[in-house]
Amino acid sequence: MDRTVYVARTAYDLTHVNRLAIPQLGVISLYLEIGGKRSKPYLIDTAPPQPALPNSSDDFHFVPELETPKIKYEIDDPGALITEAKLQLFHRGKSEFIWEKVLTEDEYTHGEHELDWNGKITRDTDFPEELITVEHSPYKLKLTIKGDGYNYSPAAWTYLHVLVHSLELELGPKSCLSAARDKQIWDQLKGTGTEKAAIPSGTVKKVVLLSNIFSTGADKADNTLYNEYQALWDNGPNIPIFANIYVKASDDTKKDNPKAIGKVRLLWDWEGIDEDVSIHFNKAREYIADSINYKKDKTKPKSDNCHLDRGGKRGDDSNSVFPAQAGYGSAPSLTPDSFPFKVERCSQRTWASYSETWRDGVLKGKTGVIFKPSRMAGDRYKIAAYFPHLRKPDGTDDLDTKEDKIVHAIQVSAESFQVWRELHLVTYCKKKSTIPSLNFVTVGNYYSKAYISVEDKTGGPVSPMAAYDTNLRAALAGSVDKTAALAAGDQGAITEAGAKFRSYADFKTEYQTRTGLSDDDLRDWLNANNVANVAAYRGYLEAIADDAVVKACSNYFSANSGINIFQFNLYWEAGGGLESGTNGFASTDFANTTRNKAGFIQCRVNYGAGSQNNMQQTMSHEMGHICFLPHAPGAPAGGIVAELHDQVSHWDSCIMSYNYVRERQFCGLCLLRMRGWDQNGLNSDSSKNKKT
Repeated sequence: MDRTVYVARTAYDLTHVNRLAIPQLGVISLYLEIGGKRSKPYLIDTAPPQPALPNSSDDFHFVPELETPKIKYEIDDPGALITEAKLQLFHRGKSEFIWEKVLTEDEYTHGEHELDWNGKITRDTDFPEELITVEHSPYKLKLTIKGDGYNYSPAAWTYLHVLVHSLELELGPKSCLSAARDKQIWDQLKGTGTEKAAIPSGTVKKVVLLSNIFSTGADKADNTLYNEYQALWDNGPNIPIFANIYVKASDDTKKDNPKAIGKVRLLWDWEGIDEDVSIHFNKAREYIADSINYKKDKTKPKSDNCHLDRGGKRGDDSNSVFPAQAGYGSAPSLTPDSFPFKVERCSQRTWASYSETWRDGVLKGKTGVIFKPSRMAGDRYKIAAYFPHLRKPDGTDDLDTKEDKIVHAIQVSAESFQVWRELHLVTYCKKKSTIPSLNFVTVGNYYSKAYISVEDKTGGPVSPMAAYDTNLRAALAGSVDKTAALAAGDQGAITEAGAKFRSYADFKTEYQTRTGLSDDDLRDWLNANNVANVAAYRGYLEAIADDAVVKACSNYFSANSGINIFQFNLYWEAGGGLESGTNGFASTDFANTTRNKAGFIQCRVNYGAGSQNNMQQTMSHEMGHICFLPHAPGAPAGGIVAELHDQVSHWDSCIMSYNYVRERQFCGLCLLRMRGWDQNGLNSDSSKNKKT
């Protein structure tokens, strides 16, 4: 007789006279399906071929827990011969299954079946959240059957993935930091909002290093600023940067499910962003351009940030932008003042680092690094995190390379960080409210070229200066001749100047009255004290003001670190047309002057020279002295240090000069010193600073 047996829905002619057909069974197909997408089914080589399954592929993926594909399979067992059937899940690099479902009799009957499965598996140390994860992707789902008869297709399998969709960077929690200075930067970067502090690409965030560091006298020609700034900020601030890792859904959209990440590694990389030298005064521009170009093509990554030879980090692999961290194990809460993630330096890409995610705990699915830029103002960093598209069988990747660019990776970058210094103006006293105010914005613009932010913390000008007459006269108490020189009346009300003195004739009369000297004795005293004429009297009054006005102003110093400003309209005036020619001066004789507190006196209002010489130019000049800058060549005053100014093209136009024929702006060497650069690595001839 003729008999036809159907195997895997394909007819095979097994006709043979007087022979019985052997009972047969097998798996016809196994795949997953969601939203019209299917995984590709596989059978053993001896199984009959099957038609291609529409819309199937080997990169089938979904988000565990958030999506529930159907496991679809078909059994060929019309004779109910199967005695055992089970689904098993395997992951990359491991021969033992990680999850098993033993099918019930109803689940392995002849025909088509489907089961809902959201990626949930058995909990173990690799899968503490009981879900398949990115860490061990891809996965192999296998269906095996056993039974009586000829098992022509005992197994079928298919592949599935948990894939990373994208990465996003954000500011890590403040609790990761231990130093108060770093927490202040965190506050500044976070701002006042309550939302997550995301770090978007294409924006620039200022990393502002508060550095109220001031000259205390004879330290303008040495490297004190560099040394003090280094002592304050060491190798740079610590900024926690975290990465959120998003999973790719079956429709290729982004889903947030930290449970589905597991323990994976990101590579953290950085590159410098070339400085825009067009912001600088044309003569300073050449000096800056030459100096930042130092060994630019020899360091990796390529950058014009401050080189290690000038105190920066560029070219210094031992001083990492992403330093190694020990981290600590996954936990339900964070350990205060401790960074949570393990971070290791790359072996080939020595300026980059790897970090690991937590499998579970409060930071499950996250990872991060401490971003530690140099302290050098103006240095700019583009940071990036990479996750490999493909990993090797041993779990490693090919991201650790010396090549300039990383390919074959999911990445996120943030062109976000530029280091700035910050100085505070903490007191602004005006002798009278009628005195025109200084324009701090104009002054700040000069300092911004050194990437210094001059912040007004004064709360506005204070006038009048309370008890000024008392403070001024107390400074001269016990000195008959000096108190005799002061004009009668309330010094806080009778003049806008720092002090009002008597005319020369009135002074002699007042002093003689107070002392009872004869005319001859008075003449002898005047000669002995170099006050024998009006010209000498002018110098005498200048010396009195240097003592009394400075001491009086010391009473108005702020308790906070920063710069104190005391403004008058004239330093001093006297009858007979006598007045001081001083525009202003920074003094270290204030009683409260320290390394962190400084002051200057502004004492001229009407210069009559427009932008070439005005109050703002004087304020910038005096603040320059406070910030360790000496006079430039050509200044009539002392303290000239020629080698600390750009002598080739710009010293005569530097703010620290006395050249009033043009608007003065800081020379390139002054700008770099104020940025924090090591002056010992700089030459006043900019052409000698450039090395390829």
